[in-house]
Amino acid sequence: MSIGAILLCISALAAVPHSANGFSTEVFDRGFCKNLFAPDMGEINCQLIGEKLMCVTSCKSGYKFDGLKAGETLSAECVTTDGSWTRDEFPQCVSAMCEAMPPLNAEDPDCTDVGSLLLCDITCLDGYKYSNAHLFACNKETGEWNPPLPELNRLPGCIMGSKKCKALAPPVNGFVACNVTDDQQRCFPSCPPGFEFSVTIPKSGYYSCDATGNWLPGDTLPECVEKADSVNPVGVGHFTGVYTNVKAPADQSGTCFTWGQHHYRTFDGTIYRFRGECTYVLAKDMVDDTFSVHVQNDGDCSGSNIGCKRSVIIIYGEEMLRLENDPVTNDPTAYGGSSQQLVLPEYIYGLSVERIANYIVVKDSQNNLYVKWDGAEQIWIHVDEELFGKTAGLCGTFNRDCSDDFTIYVDGEPRLVSEVPAFANNWKALSTCKEAGSEPFCKWGVEASMEERLLTGNALEMCGSMMDTKCKDVVDPSSFFESCKEDVCFYGGSSDAVCNSMSAYFRECARRGVHVEWRQEGRCEVMCPMGMIFDHCGSSCPLTCSGREYNCEDRHCIDGCHCPDCTYLHDGDCVDRSSCPCQFGDKTYRPKSKIRRDCNQCVCARGKWICTKNRCDGVCRTFGDRHYETFDGAEYSMRVDQDCSYILARSSGVQDISFQIVIENFKCTRTSGSGVKEWQQCTRNLAVTVNGISVKLLSGGAVVHKDREVRMPYVTDSFAVEDVTSEFQKVTIWNGMTILWDKKTRCFIRAKNNMCGLVAGLCGNFNSIQDDDKWAPDGITHEDVYEFSSLWQATTCPGAPRWDPMTENPCKIYSINRPGAKDLCGMLKSPPFLQCHDIIEYQVKVNP
Repeated sequence: MSIGAILLCISALAAVPHSANGFSTEVFDRGFCKNLFAPDMGEINCQLIGEKLMCVTSCKSGYKFDGLKAGETLSAECVTTDGSWTRDEFPQCVSAMCEAMPPLNAEDPDCTDVGSLLLCDITCLDGYKYSNAHLFACNKETGEWNPPLPELNRLPGCIMGSKKCKALAPPVNGFVACNVTDDQQRCFPSCPPGFEFSVTIPKSGYYSCDATGNWLPGDTLPECVEKADSVNPVGVGHFTGVYTNVKAPADQSGTCFTWGQHHYRTFDGTIYRFRGECTYVLAKDMVDDTFSVHVQNDGDCSGSNIGCKRSVIIIYGEEMLRLENDPVTNDPTAYGGSSQQLVLPEYIYGLSVERIANYIVVKDSQNNLYVKWDGAEQIWIHVDEELFGKTAGLCGTFNRDCSDDFTIYVDGEPRLVSEVPAFANNWKALSTCKEAGSEPFCKWGVEASMEERLLTGNALEMCGSMMDTKCKDVVDPSSFFESCKEDVCFYGGSSDAVCNSMSAYFRECARRGVHVEWRQEGRCEVMCPMGMIFDHCGSSCPLTCSGREYNCEDRHCIDGCHCPDCTYLHDGDCVDRSSCPCQFGDKTYRPKSKIRRDCNQCVCARGKWICTKNRCDGVCRTFGDRHYETFDGAEYSMRVDQDCSYILARSSGVQDISFQIVIENFKCTRTSGSGVKEWQQCTRNLAVTVNGISVKLLSGGAVVHKDREVRMPYVTDSFAVEDVTSEFQKVTIWNGMTILWDKKTRCFIRAKNNMCGLVAGLCGNFNSIQDDDKWAPDGITHEDVYEFSSLWQATTCPGAPRWDPMTENPCKIYSINRPGAKDLCGMLKSPPFLQCHDIIEYQVKVNP
């Protein structure tokens, strides 16, 4: 081969450094340079610079060159034109178990022997901070360091950690994580699954800040766009900072979570720890008081056994929801008022409550609040932008400013504290509960016993793997590593003690689009029920027999036990679609079961009710002094505080029998008693006219025709009036319409199915369409209930004042009576009314 050909070959290879694979590898020919071998337990890296081949050799972790210090390297160079090496071989690598070069910008490490381990603690010089963990353990038998050393045979140095550049905003539809590594400020942009960057980002994967305070290669991150072959049915997801156009750092996306019994991360990203045995306010709306979320820690959790319990209490308005384990099955369970167990999925108190894999997920109807509990000790809370600056509790104030996360309230005034116990104790639900503490569970140094130091060393070994995964550039593992270490010490070295912090860390990674299969044989294995399979990234929208889609605006995957493909989730089991039962109220019906709904029959098939479509009779109701429900089921409240009569229903179009039903409302009067004015029961009469013949049913029971009381039954050519019970009178019109009157305020009008579209009035037009029920004689469908009702006055009531429910709600005016009203109306939640809950939206009726 000619020299020209050799040089051409060298030029082609010059841009690619050579790194040996294995412990002893030769360097391929470079010009006249002979092969050079790395020593056993060593590796060699070469690069061609001009006419010189430069090679650097190092020993593998746990080894060093004979006669040199651990971490020191040796170099050799060769001139390619004459083949002369500066050295022909390298010395052997010999055992250097647990030797490491001291860290930069730090004091000499404090290393102590702890049995089979060497425990080294790093203390940074003034003005510097840790770039990694500060405590490391080395196994003397293997030379393996835990957590792994970021640089071969060198303890990680301390850095100034200064930030010269402003934080980069995340890319559209993506997220960004920033840190300071080796005193260089770096930001790592990422796209979620199914997305890719619109333009190429640096090969390093990060943007860096230069000495002048400018980002390189630029200060704007490229957009994340959907891949051409991706399937994304909703486009954007739920979490701010992920799948979003909102320019918010991923660490400050309004998501707070807590894990174990001691570890917390605020909405704005502060991670802290304390030991507390009480019930604490995790998050609450401090401005409008719409909700509060509490965590109840396990007061008996001593660390002697793995598996301490936690429960969640959600107070939404005036209602309370509890999430806790079933005392018999230990399954995650939700309980409503009166400790009634809910059959999930359920919509209650304006909250949807769902079971997804091992989690219970609670969301409010406006999607301002999202709570997720894993059935053990991990709880997530997400709030949206509408709660910006309004939250308080252990989750802090959601305002993207972590400096005020430890805010407490004294006499209603905010106050910032610096100590974690003072902060935690302020958010106890009961002030009498034991005070929180923040002393570490892991102990080392001269004051610690040999047993304590050995336990700490074991904790470092057990948790070290989480420090070096593909997630580390997206989520800083340091805080989670520290929490893992503390859990291991708290639980006395149990192998399962790592599970809480590791699952919290890798779930946070998954939330940001990086998925790591970290569970393995012997470490935090999950045993799924029969018929289910574990998936670390399963669907958050599982197929269910109810046909209801779970949380499907949030396309993030969720870990846990899932049903195999083409099967459906029902009550914790995976079944074929044909085996899906049907739900009606609190009852479950087997396939092919039949029920009746009004005038229709329904059959259970493939998890859904298939019903006949017969047109049924319609019923209009009015009761009290303000409540109305149309033939088509629309409900509204309308009260005018003066004497006024309204047409409930009248015939419309050409009919053999014409009719008009009028409700006469009288102004409620007051009577004085014991010097206190009290509301008296309001009075109503009912007037019915059929083919020109009128009869009036008075409050109290009298029936009057032409100003004379008539005896029951009263029968005419067009209708009849009779007493059907001691409480109700009934009017039957010969066209099939019937009216029930309770002689006080309640009136029920039933129209036969053949009268569809042939009625009008406050009861609507009976056409199976609720949207046009407020149609009035002026030909317009009105939104305002008072405009609508004024056009159905039987007699003109000039200047009828409106009753404003926002300012004149009786329970607001007479708030002292509210508890009694709530107790009385609360009976609708108890037997014998429970059997009606399957059919009627009882919660509307309960609201006093």
